[in-house]
Amino acid sequence: MLTRIPLAGVVLAALFALPSTAHAQAKSGVSAPAAPATGLGLVLEGGFEFGGAKLIEIQFVDGSSQSLTAGQGGTIAAGLEFRPAGQPRLSVAATIGYKFVTNASENADIGITRVPAEAIARWSLTPDWSIGAGLTAHSSVNVNGDGFFPDSEMESSTGPTLELGWRWLAVTYTKLEYTDAADEKFDAGSVGVMFRYVWRPRAR
Repeated sequence: MLTRIPLAGVVLAALFALPSTAHAQAKSGVSAPAAPATGLGLVLEGGFEFGGAKLIEIQFVDGSSQSLTAGQGGTIAAGLEFRPAGQPRLSVAATIGYKFVTNASENADIGITRVPAEAIARWSLTPDWSIGAGLTAHSSVNVNGDGFFPDSEMESSTGPTLELGWRWLAVTYTKLEYTDAADEKFDAGSVGVMFRYVWRPRAR
């Protein structure tokens, strides 16, 4: 039997910093904001997502229960982003990460893990706001029963992902499906909140 603890879940900690804004001095002597930095940058991401079909139902000894869904979990990811010099409002990024969700008990390690890969293009509407669209897929989708039920592996489809960003924060929507060994399909779509930091080396 599983024993519920007072406080459990996934804790993700990340440090995010706002990139500094360079200023160019106009001939008139009045400072004006420079164009967004271009070139190749390093992307670091972290966030939480919710939704999808129920994959696991856990019953605790106190009579309560917990459900784990296919789209649920915390994500950490890293990758590269390219911003072309000829179109500084456009950026294209590719990331790979680790997404996981676990149960709220002290005597079991039941959960779902997967490796998400994403390619997305973003367009800056203003210096603070952006929109994005791309594709995502999950590999190594594992359901861990920790001896309470058999472990299983699922396959992921490739699906669209959309986002609305504000500075270093973005609200995301992803549409995916998982398929088990019996060829049964499960909705793995999710809505989430993602934090993003992009670092670019300073131009010399």
